[in-house]
Amino acid sequence: MDTATDSTLKIIYADDDSDDREYFSEIVEKTGGKSEIKLLKDGDELMEHLSNEENESPHLIFIDINMPKMNGRDCVKEIRNNIAWNNTPLVIISTSSYQLDINETFAYGANLFISKNMFVDAPHETMSKVFNLYRKGELMNHDEKKYYWTPEGF
Repeated sequence: MDTATDSTLKIIYADDDSDDREYFSEIVEKTGGKSEIKLLKDGDELMEHLSNEENESPHLIFIDINMPKMNGRDCVKEIRNNIAWNNTPLVIISTSSYQLDINETFAYGANLFISKNMFVDAPHETMSKVFNLYRKGELMNHDEKKYYWTPEGF
């Protein structure tokens, strides 16, 4: 299992909001550790990027749930149905707190669901916890433990 402990952590973030993409990038850069971030504007662009064999596989994929074209739920389903990406940890970041959205993304194979409010209230703490879970290998199996991060914690 490659958890990129000593190497550069390759991260993808797909979100249709350019401000959210920029903010995410700033949080990751300030949280520490070596990382390479690919920012994508929607689910179609995410799936196209993943399908391009010239691109390296990411260690972590962060996905906004509500995007035009292909939404986050559909991305999770398609990623989990592809053997090449099936074990890549998927983190949903959303303004939604609807239990149906949370349950659906977990049912489709997401590992972690984070409220976007956490990126406003405690951005560095939130990202540090995600990276720690990843490095401990706790986000590697989407069939087991699921995490839902809210202002109250996991």
